[in-house]
Amino acid sequence: MGAQTGMSRTLQLSALTSAIFLSQAAFADTEDTTKKQEKALEHIVVTASGNQTTLANAPASISLIDASEIHRQPVKDLVDVLETLPGVTNQPTSGGRNGIMIRGLNEDYVLRLINGKRISSSNGIWRANNFDNSPLPLQYIERVEVVRGPMSALYGSDAVAGVVNIITKKPQATWQNYLSLETSIMQQGEGGDRDRMALVSSGLLTDTLGLTFSAEKAKQDAWYYEPIAESAEHTLIEPRDALKLATTLDWQPADNQSLSLDLAYDEDEVPLSSYGYAQYQQDIERWTYGLTWRGEWSWGGSELLVNRSDAKMLDYNSRYVDLATTDRDERFLQPDEIFTTVRGSVFASYGIHTLTAGAEYLETEVKDDIQYPVSGGASLNLKSLFVQDQIDLTERLTATIGLRAEDAEIYGSHLSPRGYLVYNLSDDITIKGGVGSAFRAPTLFQASPLFQSISCGGNCFIYGNPDLNEETSVNTELAVLIERDNWHASLTWFHNKVDDLMEVGYFPDDHANAGNRGYFNIEEATLQGIEATFWWRLHDRVSLNTNYSYLDARDGNDVRLERRPRHKAYARVDVDVTEALSLYVAHNYYGEQADAYVADQVQDAYGITDIGGRYVFSTMLAFKAGVTNLGSTQPREKDPASILYLQGKAFFAGVDFSF
Repeated sequence: MGAQTGMSRTLQLSALTSAIFLSQAAFADTEDTTKKQEKALEHIVVTASGNQTTLANAPASISLIDASEIHRQPVKDLVDVLETLPGVTNQPTSGGRNGIMIRGLNEDYVLRLINGKRISSSNGIWRANNFDNSPLPLQYIERVEVVRGPMSALYGSDAVAGVVNIITKKPQATWQNYLSLETSIMQQGEGGDRDRMALVSSGLLTDTLGLTFSAEKAKQDAWYYEPIAESAEHTLIEPRDALKLATTLDWQPADNQSLSLDLAYDEDEVPLSSYGYAQYQQDIERWTYGLTWRGEWSWGGSELLVNRSDAKMLDYNSRYVDLATTDRDERFLQPDEIFTTVRGSVFASYGIHTLTAGAEYLETEVKDDIQYPVSGGASLNLKSLFVQDQIDLTERLTATIGLRAEDAEIYGSHLSPRGYLVYNLSDDITIKGGVGSAFRAPTLFQASPLFQSISCGGNCFIYGNPDLNEETSVNTELAVLIERDNWHASLTWFHNKVDDLMEVGYFPDDHANAGNRGYFNIEEATLQGIEATFWWRLHDRVSLNTNYSYLDARDGNDVRLERRPRHKAYARVDVDVTEALSLYVAHNYYGEQADAYVADQVQDAYGITDIGGRYVFSTMLAFKAGVTNLGSTQPREKDPASILYLQGKAFFAGVDFSF
């Protein structure tokens, strides 16, 4: 068995196993949804282990979103699609912004990657921004892998709730071009329309050189709807104007080596908008550069990754007026965040073992003379070593053991161990589970003694705290997955204990910063629940896709955590009417949840229904149309105290060209 296992692992490594490469689908995806879902658990993923493995055998709870799901209907960003997954919810914020939450932990605890490379703009704009939800043209995305649960043993800090890894498209053997045009027209209130135009071009320049280029222009009009607004000027959905460019040059200098050069530009503008009681504006202009070298050898494979992003941002808010004690205009923040990643890995197979080992260096630098008035900025670096061993104990039982050691210049060192078992009870039943730890290092502004920004509506400052400890968590989960010819299902139980939660609080009266706010380790939380999925092919042309999540989220005082629905469910029926015409109806249900501002109050349950269809005229032309929020659901119409503002009912239409 050992020789066979070694040969199998070598074949995996020959494909250059890493969370960065795997892209084989064509641009014009005309395969019907029913057929694509039949063997969903056999789809290949890489994020959960760093090696290629099937969904069923991945050592984690992982879901997959492919390109066809992303382009089914017009979306503001990826969260519109990701919220259809089990354990993933959308936590909308002011201006109609989406906020991802996994297993009850918000986006601050979700590590986001593009081809395995970290992305971040949160150290520059700390108050609220969602620029990282879709930093690339949507058409450039091949698929998105979502790991639910801690993954710090492999990815380091921030992967407390899970990991979202965007895998981009790679050049095909023949040159392909793809053009997409879509529009969404709001049916309620004033404004709110959205338009998006995208182009992807990819192919081989020579036998060893390939190029992929993508461009996207998107525009969203401000939406006003007085029945649920706080005032006539209240912008329920903020205006937005975005331009995104991305290109990758893939070169194969030798049969066993490859080199990828990445360049991306992201310009995202939120023009002046109104909360109803104040005005705000946010912009980002970001350049991202990346280089990835991969090699395969007789003993395994190796990889070197270098990535750097430079984001220039504007954050204006009229609430944050100047304090009389300063000569700085605190309303206008113009930070520049530079984020650098260097990561080296080796992969080797020996007998029943598949080893992954490596080192990573992360550095965040912020230049900002407003929020860092003494130094004009600050920086923070993290250095880490990691190792993982995937052991085929028997033909049906695999163990994954991992450990990561991390050192930060501020809070010191940290170890993140992880252990996971996957057992194939039969060819179509898999039982898996394990224990994993994670941690979240204080962000640059939270930990820096040099950070000082206006807060309390202009009545106080908020300071960084160099004495912060990192947040830590331990997650335990157990899952059963079943795959049959006409249906597949899964049931997962999880328990996550998070310690030393970092929250904002006031300094004590005897402190030098009394009357001001800062960051403190003050709480713990326990999040546990159940996730269930079920897909069923009712007919050759009809399928049902559903999932359900139950979450019990409480703080250290056994008080229910706010804005976390206890029950969430999603259901979609897909009908392939003909070979060319497909229709769907989908419903996303959010159960009642604790109110964010009023004690002992709850936000009532609500649901959103979408319908749509796609008609493929030929391999070169396809058309889509439908209605989002068919029932015009708005929680504030029933409960004026609700803080939820949902996008209203809208018609959408789009056309896709492949040539």
